[in-house]
Amino acid sequence: MAGTVLTWQLAVKLALLTFFVLRSGHFDAYLEPIMRPVQQFLSNNLNRQAVSQLSRHVSSSVASSVSSLTEKDEDLVRRQALALLRQKRQVLETVSDAHYTEKIPSIFNSSVASHLRHILDHYQTAIAAAQQPTANPLAHYDERERDTAVEKSKDAALAVIERMEQEILGIDLQKPIRVAFYGDTDRFEAFQLPSVVGREVAFASHHAIHHLSMVKLIMQGLKYSFPADATIGIAPSTAKDLRSKGAL
Repeated sequence: MAGTVLTWQLAVKLALLTFFVLRSGHFDAYLEPIMRPVQQFLSNNLNRQAVSQLSRHVSSSVASSVSSLTEKDEDLVRRQALALLRQKRQVLETVSDAHYTEKIPSIFNSSVASHLRHILDHYQTAIAAAQQPTANPLAHYDERERDTAVEKSKDAALAVIERMEQEILGIDLQKPIRVAFYGDTDRFEAFQLPSVVGREVAFASHHAIHHLSMVKLIMQGLKYSFPADATIGIAPSTAKDLRSKGAL
């Protein structure tokens, strides 16, 4: 009878734990504090080795359930990233060397080069994390190099794009990572969040669209134009709406 009660108590606790963590979507942030009382409960009834094995199994199962991407998801993430890299290539093939680095005071004193460097930095942050051999590596978005070769040379930017096109096809989008950002502009303290590589590549693409819209604005000010059906700097949701109205 005592064994049956213990079994039911254990089952209920583990079911509640799994439900809460899966609903939260932030297993790294919640799993450890929630596991602590469960581990204590188990340690009073089972040996240490069994507790350790069960804890690892639950952690692994929850992480896998939250972070998994379908094959279709992975394909769409890669396709979007490659499409946006092609848009950057189109920009580089259109703009002159002089205009590439020319700063426009009315647009935050920025240039085509500075925006492209910024975009590629975010892709590079996600790719570098994916390529680290350690488990759960850190991708820090606010610790990036500035004034790099990409910001000075179209050829350097094209070389980086060509490399990234190959890397996007080969990296593991399912790999769990941690991402970090500065949380303020006073003390520059960073916070961290759990994620996976695929989510961060998707974030880099979403981020790229908005900066490409500024690149397009700069180039229009410099008297460049793009084909009427070009979607440079246009978000997919906006493109869908425009096409439904026959405006794209």
